[in-house]
Amino acid sequence: MDGLFNLYVPDGYDTVGWALVFLVSLTVIAYWGATDEEAREELDERIEEIQTEANAEESP
Repeated sequence: MDGLFNLYVPDGYDTVGWALVFLVSLTVIAYWGATDEEAREELDERIEEIQTEANAEESP
């Protein structure tokens, strides 16, 4: 990755280039987390099911 990065970004701009990569990654992850509400709700429901099953197994 670093070798490929250095092909397109001059040595003097390494820090700025990696900062931009970091900010773009952070933005994409934040956008993905904000727009995938349906998947988050399904995950919450599945977690509740697993917790209910675990509680049922612990109680005789």
